[in-house]
Amino acid sequence: MSTKKSITSLTGSNGERIVEDLLPFSVQDFALSALDALPFGINIVNRDMRIIYVNQHQQSFFPDRQLGRRICFQAYMNDDQREEVCPWCASKIAFQTGKLVRRVAPSRNQEGIVFKHFEVVAIPLRDKSGEIFAVMELVEDIAGRTFNVPLALEPGKTRNLSQMFAFDRLICASKAMKDLRRRLELFSDNDAPVLIQGETGTGKNLIAEILHENSSRKSKPFIDLNCANMTETLMESELFGHEKGAFTGANSIKKGMVEMAEGGTLLLDEIGDAPMNIQAKLLRFLESGRFERVGGTRTIQVDARIIAATNQDLERRITEGKFRGGPLLPAECVDDHSSITSGTP
Repeated sequence: MSTKKSITSLTGSNGERIVEDLLPFSVQDFALSALDALPFGINIVNRDMRIIYVNQHQQSFFPDRQLGRRICFQAYMNDDQREEVCPWCASKIAFQTGKLVRRVAPSRNQEGIVFKHFEVVAIPLRDKSGEIFAVMELVEDIAGRTFNVPLALEPGKTRNLSQMFAFDRLICASKAMKDLRRRLELFSDNDAPVLIQGETGTGKNLIAEILHENSSRKSKPFIDLNCANMTETLMESELFGHEKGAFTGANSIKKGMVEMAEGGTLLLDEIGDAPMNIQAKLLRFLESGRFERVGGTRTIQVDARIIAATNQDLERRITEGKFRGGPLLPAECVDDHSSITSGTP
């Protein structure tokens, strides 16, 4: 069977010949005719982040959405106006590093709400000269996974948890604890936002610290801001900082906690209490990494991972109109009271 014939036979998922872009490259080593039979999604993007191939399983995740030949982050985030690659993008990192990359990534529905979460393994594809011409993603839907992990913690009992969850001393005798460690390790090696849910005093901050200390950001700052009982004005200033003269008493420039977390991790504790206007500004930062200080016009770019924590039912607060969905309900969810789940954010 010729390579071209094999490729042509695989163009049915979107009703068009979406893999012709692969023909100039040595694809003989890949049995493309078998990809549609795989029990997981295949998504291939070129250097322009344009989707040049999806198999049938990948298309089945989005039966009402055209994927072929669209820009990847526009297709999966359902936003044709989006101009920036997602910060957690496995393919982007694979292009940059030339290495296999494993990440968890969200996707949005027609209303802009994150409704699916995928575990993605990105594999660089090289031509005969060794240059990376595309990245192939192996994609698994993990939105429905739930691991019941009772932590047997009472409010305030965090010292023992600290001893248990240092990864080099973690005792994983039970399946539940093994599941917990595996999920925390996956979350640690990931720049996607994380939401930690649980009752007050059950170790949410500690889990956030563990995620940071076991990530590639561990040498950078870990900043913690409690959102409870803060006015909108105060919280905006604490988060994003302010310029000199922005308000009475602003006698000098002040960096906010977002800016202070450059390269590291920002924990937003009790995120459910954040004012709606602040949530909107956080949403913009999560999507673009950009913000302005209070009283300023200069846009500042910051690379910081966001971890949020709450003791509230955010799904209920969304229904009540008191909390925004989207990236503020992150791609990973850790419930430190009863379970660890992937699924919103």
